[in-house]
Amino acid sequence: MTKRTFCLALLVLIATVTTTAQKPRRSQAPPRGARPAAATKTAPTVKVILANFVKAIGGEAAVRKPRSRTSTGTVEITAMGAKGAVEISQKAPNKMIVVMNLPGLGAIREGYDGTTAWSQDPFTGLREKSGAELAATKREASFYRDVELAKDYPKMVLKGMEKVSGRDAYVIEATTPEGTTPDKLYFDKETFMIVRLDSVRESPQGTIPIQAYFEDYRTVDGISMPFTVRQAVAGSDIIIRFTDVRHDAPIDDAKFSKPAPK
Repeated sequence: MTKRTFCLALLVLIATVTTTAQKPRRSQAPPRGARPAAATKTAPTVKVILANFVKAIGGEAAVRKPRSRTSTGTVEITAMGAKGAVEISQKAPNKMIVVMNLPGLGAIREGYDGTTAWSQDPFTGLREKSGAELAATKREASFYRDVELAKDYPKMVLKGMEKVSGRDAYVIEATTPEGTTPDKLYFDKETFMIVRLDSVRESPQGTIPIQAYFEDYRTVDGISMPFTVRQAVAGSDIIIRFTDVRHDAPIDDAKFSKPAPK
């Protein structure tokens, strides 16, 4: 993979690290931090699946309690043997900035200040998003997205069941208000956690399919969240491992603003 390809792949990865799709990778046991939910003999409705998902991650009250979140860790590109740093800052209701630094590549940033979505990298420079790309970033920046999935997806249809890492999962096809290619959400049949997320993202290089897996569930302030995010891109794994997640540290709104052109 070229550096340009890696840069694009990292920008795509940013689209997934602010969600809480989770996947147990090697172990067949439920993810650490997951709260077992009662299984049913017949397939539940979409509404029931979503309600059980919210319950599994800690409940709506716990999810809505924090007003900000700062997550730090490492990013690794296995094919290059490259490893760098990542920091994600989020603030309710819908502000976000992701900063990745990789030796030999430089800094990659993507942000949303509640109105303007932007990205900045060594190859395409600073640019502002629009259209479907803007709409997707706005959704991903929603601080309480996990308890508002029905708002993000006005049409959600249960399509059946598939195996994810050897475990049964309900597959929900979810259509956004823009009516673009639907996302697919995979909910573990036993825990009701999201175990996989498939989506298609718009980018300057065209549409990019994403298959995201999240691992190493841990509970922070009563909320279950993944500490490892993995994405397979062009024959290589790009992996983010969080080492620290903190809630309600002060974050200046200016941090999310689009940088001034140089």
